[in-house]
Amino acid sequence: MHPVETKWQPDNVCAAGLKALVLIALGACAQQDGEAPAPPQGAVIGVGPTWILEQEVDRWVDTVALLEPLDTLPSWRRKALTNLVLPRKIAALLVPAERRQARVQAERAHEALHTQGSLPEGFPEPLISATGYVYEVGLERWIMARGRRLGEWSEILEEAGTFLLMRVLEAPEEADWHARTTIRIEYVHVPYLRAEDQPGLLVEQAREQLQIWAVTPEWEWILPQYYQ
Repeated sequence: MHPVETKWQPDNVCAAGLKALVLIALGACAQQDGEAPAPPQGAVIGVGPTWILEQEVDRWVDTVALLEPLDTLPSWRRKALTNLVLPRKIAALLVPAERRQARVQAERAHEALHTQGSLPEGFPEPLISATGYVYEVGLERWIMARGRRLGEWSEILEEAGTFLLMRVLEAPEEADWHARTTIRIEYVHVPYLRAEDQPGLLVEQAREQLQIWAVTPEWEWILPQYYQ
């Protein structure tokens, strides 16, 4: 993850200031009087004021299964939930203003990459190349790369604390992927949580303060008990 350049991050939030903003945001999430709203159709997990839908988890299950072929569907769902979907959902709640600013920058990069094949002039974040198997290119990027057309820039994707634009330059056909598949990708991150702010730690601290619950008995078993 790369630092957000001062010129487009409002107020140049320092690490201590960001943590204070996170606490305020979490406090606002917690101050919800009355009964919880009815979950939308397809919701399986509640996270503070928002929801995780079953399809948000299940879109990653087939690829997670490649890494743990002896596991079962509930285990694949649990790993997709806790490693991919839940951290992303929590991070999105922490600094909404910074996230909106990062989204604007990601849209700017998306437009330039799709129309001219390069980042806008003076864009504060670099293009990064990575080659390797899952833990060399990164779990989320490896999983998101499967099934993508070679050479085409993606839509705006999101990891915990950052937006991502990516293209796959070398990879086998989707059906030929396995746990040791090596790929070559190019990507640009547009973060709203900076590396020096320790986004992983912020997300973990927020997880401990947010109310997280399963909507159905099936997902109550999938969601680890210490998250509830």
